[in-house]
Amino acid sequence: MKLTPLDIRHKEFKRGMRGYADVEVDEFLDEVADEYERLFKENIDLNERVEALEEKIAAYKRIEETLQKTLVSAQQSAEELKANASKESQLILRDAELKARQMVSDLYSDRQSLEKQIQGLRGVEQDLRMRLRTMLQTFLKQLEDAPVATEAPADDFAHRARAI
Repeated sequence: MKLTPLDIRHKEFKRGMRGYADVEVDEFLDEVADEYERLFKENIDLNERVEALEEKIAAYKRIEETLQKTLVSAQQSAEELKANASKESQLILRDAELKARQMVSDLYSDRQSLEKQIQGLRGVEQDLRMRLRTMLQTFLKQLEDAPVATEAPADDFAHRARAI
């Protein structure tokens, strides 16, 4: 049975022959009722406070769970980003290596083409040298075979100048 402060205040005892003094018992019961009422109110306040704190704890636990889930999600995202970045860097590296090989191959082909052109130009150069040498030798031979002129070259020059 629950005992309330009102129960204590309204409690009456039977009177006996050599009983306690009524005034002292009533004063004591009033003191007990006051203290019991104070404790009862304090208990209610504490229970309300406990409920409020339990609600806060529950809210904090939900926040903690959310934070843990967020942290796990962030860690997974970071790992995925790291893995994707690694894969992407490998692809970029592979692509760069392929491009470098292609460039080397193209440069090698260009070099071979230039070497062929150089060989062709050297052949043309030798051919031109031979023709020039032959032509010069022909001119020298013609000079050697040509009769020596009796007139002075200055007169020949003056004669031609008048003709023009």
